[in-house]
Amino acid sequence: MTIDFHRSTIKKVLIVSFVILLFIAVVSAENINLLIIEIQIQNHYSNWNKPEYKDWDCSETSVECEKYFETHGYTCYLVYGDRTDKASKMYAHMWNIVIIDGKYYEFESTTLEFKDVSSEYNIHMIQEGFYVNSIKYNKCQPLDNWEDILHV
Repeated sequence: MTIDFHRSTIKKVLIVSFVILLFIAVVSAENINLLIIEIQIQNHYSNWNKPEYKDWDCSETSVECEKYFETHGYTCYLVYGDRTDKASKMYAHMWNIVIIDGKYYEFESTTLEFKDVSSEYNIHMIQEGFYVNSIKYNKCQPLDNWEDILHV
């Protein structure tokens, strides 16, 4: 009788554990997909063998990231903005917005990581990049309705 009780308890624990793991997998599948893309782009640039990459600024890295995303099938935009620090000094910045599985994500091109949308930077303009739907253009195309992209 004790053995049957233990088997029954173990079976229940295994079923509950499986359900919990399944739930975690479904909930975090989106984050796992973003992590996989981050690893792919980081691997791409670490194998790129260009020593000057570490000295590039945000404008150069965001253009290169835009090229990577567009040529790998993801719609990507170049974002221009600024922020003011506590000493009232203004810093300009450029990063990317990438559409993955129909959702918009900000991508920090200087660290090659997805970041949470924040109000740290004031967005001034979002542009279609040098690569639009994997077709190369000579210059960025301004978007007249970029606020609609972010639902601002």
